Amino acid sequence: MGAHLQLIHEEGPENVKVTQKLVVEELNRMQSLVDDLLLLARSGSPDFIKREWVDVDSFLAESMDRIKIMADRRWQIDDMPSGRLWADRNLLSQVVDRLAANAVQSTTHRDVISLGAAWVGSPSINASSGHEQNSASTIEIWVADSGCGISTEDQERIFDPFNKVGVPRERLGEGLGLAIVKAIVVAHQGFIRVNSRLNVGSRFVLSLPEESGKRSNPTANTAQPPRFDASRPRQGFP
Repeated sequence: MGAHLQLIHEEGPENVKVTQKLVVEELNRMQSLVDDLLLLARSGSPDFIKREWVDVDSFLAESMDRIKIMADRRWQIDDMPSGRLWADRNLLSQVVDRLAANAVQSTTHRDVISLGAAWVGSPSINASSGHEQNSASTIEIWVADSGCGISTEDQERIFDPFNKVGVPRERLGEGLGLAIVKAIVVAHQGFIRVNSRLNVGSRFVLSLPEESGKRSNPTANTAQPPRFDASRPRQGFP
C-alpha cells in the first residue's frame, strides 16, 4: 500500500483516481482479513453462538436466493427436508455463503452448484408397533459443485488457516474461508467433511447434532429439539 501512496505524490492528477482506487481496494482487503481473524479468535468464546429456532426449508430457500447472484452458475437445491434446527442463523448463513463462494471459485458457468439438507440417524425399534424406524439425531447440510475438485492430499489440510489449496491460483484469497467454516461448525458441536475428486467436483457436508444447543448453552431455552423422520434417501456425491 505504501507504493500506491507514493504514486499519488509523484504522478500527475490524471493518475490520482486510479491510485486512490487501488488504495481503497487494498484497505478493504486488509479490513476483511482483520475481520476474519477476529471471527476466528471469538469462535471459542461461550457467547459466540446465538441460537434460535431455524426453519430448515426457509433457511435453504433464503440461502439460495442470496448465493445464486454470486456468479453465473447452474444453481439448484437438492433436497428440503422440513423441520427446525436450534442454531445460530447468522453464522450458518456465513457458512453457506463461504462454501458457495469457494464453489464459485472452483467452477465455470457450465458447472452446477447445489445446496441441500437431510435429517439422518440410526434405525431404532418403535416400542408400540415393534417395527424398525429411523430416528433422526443429526442434520446434514451440504454445498456441492461439479468443478475442478480437490486432490486427496490437499483434502487433509484444506480446513487449516491460510491454506489455499483446491482453488485455481488466479482466484486465491487469504485462505481463511474454510477455517472459519470449520470453526463455526465446531462451535455448534458439529463437524464438517469434504468428498472430492479431481475434475469431478466437491461436496462439503456439515453435520450438526440435534441437541447441540442444549449442551453448548445450558442457560438457553431448555425445550427439547424435535426429532424427525430420516427415512428419505440422501442424494449421492457430488
